[in-house]
Amino acid sequence: MFVADTGLNTLLDFRFQRRLEGGRGEHGRGKGQHGATGTTKLVRVPVGTRILDAESGELLFDLDTAGREVVVAAGGIGGRGNMRFVSSTNRAPRRVEPGLPGETREIRLELRLLADVGLVGFPNAGKSTFIAAVSAARPRIADYPFTTLVPNLGVAARRRRRDRRSPTYPD
Repeated sequence: MFVADTGLNTLLDFRFQRRLEGGRGEHGRGKGQHGATGTTKLVRVPVGTRILDAESGELLFDLDTAGREVVVAAGGIGGRGNMRFVSSTNRAPRRVEPGLPGETREIRLELRLLADVGLVGFPNAGKSTFIAAVSAARPRIADYPFTTLVPNLGVAARRRRRDRRSPTYPD
């Protein structure tokens, strides 16, 4: 199950964690006890994440609003043990029905980025140098034109402007 979370802004966590699985259910025990249901794997992704089928490229889900939840692969159905088939004439049945496995799906995650500010300018104008100075981004900077081949993204916190008449500033 994927959930859109406003606290996240990258898909970097999934670069090294390629396989996601929900928890397995338990087998039933004696005395007519049922097995426990498997746990749901809750995966948090940034708002704006698109979930696509890896083979066909078809858009499956678009998590465009905060808190939206989607089930990408459903869990399996539990089987029925011999206690399910007990009747007045068949006191000790030897019949069981095994459970069905859950869905397996190969997906691709894409993140649509929305920026507040974009820098456009001539080659060697200092755009990457400016991004490196005001944010934690570390773009590749060289002394020849057209060094930047892919967009560089940086996050910079906006400082609040202090009022000169506030008590924190001496007169």
